[in-house]
Amino acid sequence: MAEVKNSQQLEALEEEMIDVYGRLPKSVKLLLEKRRFEIFIDNDLIEEIKDFEDFYELVLGEKVSKFDGIGFDIFRLCDEISRDILVSYRQGRVRIRLAKKDKNWLEYANRFLKDLKRIVQKYERLELT
Repeated sequence: MAEVKNSQQLEALEEEMIDVYGRLPKSVKLLLEKRRFEIFIDNDLIEEIKDFEDFYELVLGEKVSKFDGIGFDIFRLCDEISRDILVSYRQGRVRIRLAKKDKNWLEYANRFLKDLKRIVQKYERLELT
């Protein structure tokens, strides 16, 4: 699993595991979610990652943080997914706090990060026009 480098490879591995072994145990699903999280946070959108006992703080890069209106879309996304995802803007950067208190926090975090990538792509397209 450590050799999986992107979401598509992880999806293929998960499908292969299900085909071979059937329903996956919770521990394997958790490992898949952890790897998915690692893949999502390993990109150029995120400038800094801080791992605290109760939460992760992700600091978005300057370019992403400066898109006019992106904060509104990110706040809306947080509202749709979980109240355990907080967004702030300090020192010219969008900061995202992903709480680890819920047993499903990785699923929420991964959904958020996947949709965040989609939002950033939308703003990048708008910037080009």
